Amino acid sequence: MANSIGRTVFVAGGASVYEQAIPLADEMFLSTIKGDFTGDTYFPAFNAADWNIIEEREQTDFVFRRHRRQRGTISQHVEQS
Repeated sequence: MANSIGRTVFVAGGASVYEQAIPLADEMFLSTIKGDFTGDTYFPAFNAADWNIIEEREQTDFVFRRHRRQRGTISQHVEQS
């Protein structure tokens, strides 16, 4: 997606926006909050085997991870479209 407009694109969504964007993404910047929390909306599941963690930073209350899609992998969501 970003290559078509020549810029980096960031997606800030709700769960359905993220779910639509994951198949188009080359990288994901994800923060995971430490602890157990009750909620009704979560980041959508994705195939971790399609992604490499290229950066990880441990913080007091969360972990930041930068994921890069492996070459040649396409999300199942794209294949079903």
